[in-house]
Amino acid sequence: MKKLISILLAIAMLAALCACGSGGNGGEAEPEAVKGETQEWGNLSVFVPEGNSLVGGSLIDADDPDSAWILLDSDNTHYYLIGVVAGQEDAEDGIIATKEINEVNGGAGDVTVEAGGVSWTGYAYISSGIDCFMLCGQVAGGWVTVTSAYHTYNSAETIAILESIKVL
Repeated sequence: MKKLISILLAIAMLAALCACGSGGNGGEAEPEAVKGETQEWGNLSVFVPEGNSLVGGSLIDADDPDSAWILLDSDNTHYYLIGVVAGQEDAEDGIIATKEINEVNGGAGDVTVEAGGVSWTGYAYISSGIDCFMLCGQVAGGWVTVTSAYHTYNSAETIAILESIKVL
């Protein structure tokens, strides 16, 4: 009886190991490619995910060729704001100032993302249950900031956008 139980347990363990090893990635689903198209506004070229729209300008100047929004909705609540800034100091100063505000309102954590050959640095935080982040990176000699609400800094969509940013 002991031999039979041992053989049955061995078969069960072997079957479990075979089932775990059948997927090339540990049984997890492969991430889907983000669909969309590259669009241009002013001095920027950027990937715009399907279902979103690219709107040029900044909060201050709707014709600013160095700023563009990727918007999911007409209320402008789900967004990526991409802007070309004068230099590294301006990029980092903007991040520091915004981070200080958000540390008071619930904290912010430093993050780094490698995408498109660029090391994007900044911070991520959650405000009223909303994922937000602000990053900066040097793209083709120019400095770019990316600010977002309702998106995580490391999602497939965000990475696709970061990888695509070009300063024209």
